[in-house]
Amino acid sequence: MGVCRKPGVSGNRDRRQLRDAPNDSAFYCCAVPDDDAARSDAATSPWSRGADVQFVHPPSLEFGHEETPRTGNQASPSRRGEWSSGVDTGAVDEPDRWRRRGAIAGALGIAVVVTALVAGPRFTEGPTGDATAIAARGFADGTPADASLLDRDLGGDVVLESGEALGSVAPNCAAERLPSSITPLWEAAVAGLSRGADPATVGDDAVVVIAELDDPDASTGRAAVVVALDATSGEERWRMPLQPATGSHEIIGIVDGAVVVRSIAGPDVAYRRLFAFDEATGEGLWDRGFRGEWSAAVNSEAGVVVVGVRRSSASDRVGSEVELVDPRTGRRRHVAAGEFITVDAAGLAVTRIGDDVLASSRDERTPIGVVSPSDSAYALAGDELVVASEESPARAVVERGDAQRTIPFEGTNRIDPPSFVLHLDTLGDSSVLAGGDRAVHGASVEEDAVQIRWRAMGAMLASTPTDRGRAVLLALRGGAEQRVVDGSTGQTIADLELSQGALSSLGFFANGVVVQKTVDGEPVRLALDLDGRELWSVPGSGPLAANAGLVVDVDMAAAADVPGSPDVIRAYSGTIGTAGCAG
Repeated sequence: MGVCRKPGVSGNRDRRQLRDAPNDSAFYCCAVPDDDAARSDAATSPWSRGADVQFVHPPSLEFGHEETPRTGNQASPSRRGEWSSGVDTGAVDEPDRWRRRGAIAGALGIAVVVTALVAGPRFTEGPTGDATAIAARGFADGTPADASLLDRDLGGDVVLESGEALGSVAPNCAAERLPSSITPLWEAAVAGLSRGADPATVGDDAVVVIAELDDPDASTGRAAVVVALDATSGEERWRMPLQPATGSHEIIGIVDGAVVVRSIAGPDVAYRRLFAFDEATGEGLWDRGFRGEWSAAVNSEAGVVVVGVRRSSASDRVGSEVELVDPRTGRRRHVAAGEFITVDAAGLAVTRIGDDVLASSRDERTPIGVVSPSDSAYALAGDELVVASEESPARAVVERGDAQRTIPFEGTNRIDPPSFVLHLDTLGDSSVLAGGDRAVHGASVEEDAVQIRWRAMGAMLASTPTDRGRAVLLALRGGAEQRVVDGSTGQTIADLELSQGALSSLGFFANGVVVQKTVDGEPVRLALDLDGRELWSVPGSGPLAANAGLVVDVDMAAAADVPGSPDVIRAYSGTIGTAGCAG
């Protein structure tokens, strides 16, 4: 008896995808005779209707647990590289920066565990084969090839060429980006650097860090200060004390020449404060306190500080508010009720109040759409709201004010549409990312359909804005592998080595990514553009900061090995050429 084995078995025979004509049941086979004469001989061919052949059908999907839908859209974080992860972080989803590496590493670690042990589907090897070649040849017994075979979805990644890309956006010239090449510039020693996840922030003129220095007047004998080093020479420009001196602080960003610092822990939890200092001089510009649970981030594209506040008695989306703050004065530009989503291209604050999504400014408040049911996945696509319906196969409700249309998710002859959608994320003015059916899909929002254009197998862990829309971090094989793909084409930018320090070294920028690789047994940070091409590398592990043609590496190894030794900051210079940006 001949045996048609499932994909992956070794041997000298070609692997083919065929259709079992007598019972119309699809199978995958490795038992194709090498001899054309044998294939044409009905008496000996395993493909004849009377042949004694055992067919082994493709592997089926095994679920460890029913997947839990992720709700809502965590869209358009600030260009520092905020993650959109499907996790509710409070009234503001943007503010917690992806480069707060401790939090991200923990979150991604949890995501991997959850994917592997709870929600993630487990897969055996997917089907393979050349459907076109098989259909053209037909069956050996004269049965015509089934034309539908050409339209069959074979599974696996399907990517676009650059000319077909989705989600391209105008470059954010204020966003952090990687230079195409670098050369060493300066090195400086600074004692007592904060061991936070993001030890340095790069502005136009300065490299800014938080340090704890000896201070006999402080209750603990040490006091927190913010220190600015000249971006060109590495010499100290200024240092300013922080309050409370015994608390923990983080630099949330530099925007419009203002260094914005948040106290994240202190003796008075209810009144933690936000500070701003002039980047050039260190002059204190303003400081403010916010009562209740709050978070903050800079939005470089809009040129504002975004503060989201949730009152202690407030629910997730009712009773909270978002404040857009001028980075130079600390004054309110606008206050909007609800849970923060994004600041749109017109500078309007987009928020969700209950199930209503609205865009507002000082002078206007415009309804965009309604998220119904309230736990549905949703995303903005330009000035429209796309809400995934609960119907199967997957459909979307697209809304703008009172106008509404319900349209299907449609695939192509290479991709079947997802049967369900767990997560949506903004990709461009008329495109979205859709997660579901064990894959992430890039889709264009058309008048009569959400057209699936590419597919990357895996579960979406997070995404961050780029010049091409978004970059997406995927978990594969139950989290055992992770991959970064370009949201405009689905093409792989980098496969991650999940070694020690890999997640803390992972960095996303407007025009590329930094990943950790191992070279001759030693860790190296490797910079790649959005096409996955190598730009340059820096030895070591841990996060790199970059902006305005400067790359900064903070080396804490010496201080860790020899207590009392200063930390070392190394700067590299480079040039950045960005179409559409001056300089």
